[in-house]
Amino acid sequence: TIVEDKVYQMTYQNKIGFIYDKNTLKKLSEFPLPGVIGEGWGLTYDGKNLIATDGSKNLYFLDVNNPSKVVKTIAVGGYSTVYNQLNELEYHKGFIYANVWHQPVILKINPANGEVIGKLDFTQLTKENDKGDSEHVLNGIAFKGDNMLVTGKNWEKIYEAAFQ
Repeated sequence: TIVEDKVYQMTYQNKIGFIYDKNTLKKLSEFPLPGVIGEGWGLTYDGKNLIATDGSKNLYFLDVNNPSKVVKTIAVGGYSTVYNQLNELEYHKGFIYANVWHQPVILKINPANGEVIGKLDFTQLTKENDKGDSEHVLNGIAFKGDNMLVTGKNWEKIYEAAFQ
């Protein structure tokens, strides 16, 4: 994720994060992931903290000046559902968006308490792009203005979705 003039990256299983110069992509430093984070699955920035997920139900808010430090942790859930395997993250206009690994959905999450306030269903796009392979899952999220860009593992296309 990008924070001002830096790019932050987490490794999947090596429990290390990296900080790069945004313009040159030169590595500036590295940091150990906090001990509570098992694997690096997703990372975004809310304007104050880095927000990470490790494939569990938890979102970890990390100090941007010391990414090894957890500021707070919230569990993500809806009215009757706790969501595990949170994966790709994006922060947009006050909300966290997360896809759920091996499910064709993107959750809209209140960052104050982890409440799922919306669930975007991409079942049809997933069926059109998985080519019968259960590992070709939805897992790419970005924003272009107010529109969401979505893609998945080994998908040939990126889709732009507009919401009313």
